[in-house]
Amino acid sequence: MVFINPLLFLLVIVIFSCSRERGKEHDEPEISSSSSQELNYRTVEIGSQVWFAENINDKPSSGVSWCYGEIESYCDEYGRLYDWEAAKSVCPDGWKLPSKDDYDKLLDYVESKNEGYSAGSLLKSVKDWGSHGGSDTYGFSALPGGFRASNGVFSSREARAYFWSSSEADSQNAYYRWIGEDTKLYFSYVKKTEGYSVRCVKG
Repeated sequence: MVFINPLLFLLVIVIFSCSRERGKEHDEPEISSSSSQELNYRTVEIGSQVWFAENINDKPSSGVSWCYGEIESYCDEYGRLYDWEAAKSVCPDGWKLPSKDDYDKLLDYVESKNEGYSAGSLLKSVKDWGSHGGSDTYGFSALPGGFRASNGVFSSREARAYFWSSSEADSQNAYYRWIGEDTKLYFSYVKKTEGYSVRCVKG
């Protein structure tokens, strides 16, 4: 009969459990950026869509980008601001700059599941908005990163979040979504040379 040392048996179980926990960590999304830097972005499933839960903070392969006010720490906090050309190139493989229809689908889903509530309040982060923070019900965590105007002026940090879409209005303008200090998710178009934040959607 083979005698098994109880202490040795317990040690094997502990080692095996630790290795399984490490494996779970590697299963979390790890997304490579389009500029070959390895970056980790949180993602969130909302209805049938999967979105980045953070603004992109990566230098683009084309176009231009900025940190708000040319202050590097704001890139770490809010992500970079991109012109439309850069915004089209910055999402990693397997992800894309959302179209106007992608944003419409997001808005329709969250409002259909929360009667009486506007999408802006449901998608805003709780922090950084002062007394105008949202519930962040879906973990989208929209931050008020502001924007860069075509004339180089930075504005609206801590007050508004601006997100490019891939949809063109015409040769000079493209559509975007923005969230302000109220509860709505607005829609408009603007010159492609403006600097806005980017979220990626899977697809």
